[in-house]
Amino acid sequence: MRVFLLSAAFLLGLILMGVAAAASAQQVAARATEDRPDVSRDYQVHLVYAVPKDGKDRNLDTDGTIARSFSKANEWFAEQSGGPGLRLDRAVDGSVDVSFVRLSQTDKQIRKAGAWVRDEIEKEINALGFNDPKKVYLVYYDGRSNFACGGGAWPPKLKGNTAALYLRGFVYGNACYGVGFATKDDQGPRYTEFAAIHEIFHTLGFVPECSPHHTRAGHTSGGNTDLMYAGDQAWRPRRIDIGNDDYYRHGLDACPDLANSVFLDTPSSGTELPPTWTAGVQCTYLGYGKRECRGVERAGAE
Repeated sequence: MRVFLLSAAFLLGLILMGVAAAASAQQVAARATEDRPDVSRDYQVHLVYAVPKDGKDRNLDTDGTIARSFSKANEWFAEQSGGPGLRLDRAVDGSVDVSFVRLSQTDKQIRKAGAWVRDEIEKEINALGFNDPKKVYLVYYDGRSNFACGGGAWPPKLKGNTAALYLRGFVYGNACYGVGFATKDDQGPRYTEFAAIHEIFHTLGFVPECSPHHTRAGHTSGGNTDLMYAGDQAWRPRRIDIGNDDYYRHGLDACPDLANSVFLDTPSSGTELPPTWTAGVQCTYLGYGKRECRGVERAGAE
């Protein structure tokens, strides 16, 4: 009997150790429901993991999935750009700052917004304080959409500071993010990572209408391997701005150039804000196309 009890105790100890190890592996970062203190006050991209009111919380913010996935995406962009990547919001310890938001609406309520799922998300996170005038927000929304796999603002036509990926999106009979996340060192970027950069570029104002190959509201027709392509061919992203003639180092006069964006960690020249943005002005989306802006230079509803 004593041997049995010792064996049982030993096994129980192993089980508890295994549970603790699994919990430790899943929880690599403390959860933050607010934006942590900034290390830098430069323009930057802040990541948010948002779950609908009735949605399952997969802890993608605390288990490192989102931080690793976006870092992988940004590394790819830096390789394509020849150096600069997007400047990420980081915590004091140097880690990527990822916030968690439990939305007030259910998955069904948000999905009913159709083409305006992103707008509903922006309205909610802005109201919660995620509307810093120096930040663009990329939201990993763990909810459904049958309209699109993600969305972004596209100033000046569609103002806003929020891009979003609909992680449970299901469009044309396919799960948008069935390939999962590229989080391992030996993995290259997948659809999820390309989509993240794609939607941020939209939110920064790209592809602008002044680009020679602009098409379909913020995209380029310059080839289906271009990150910002839209057209009849299947999207196979491999490069940014094929030919450098639409949105990156294009050399066009009076046409926004991503290479000059204030959101790059080492801008090549200039300090271009997204179209319609004004330095120091904080805007909160109120819904139905209306937003309230406050700041030193201007204030009021638009």
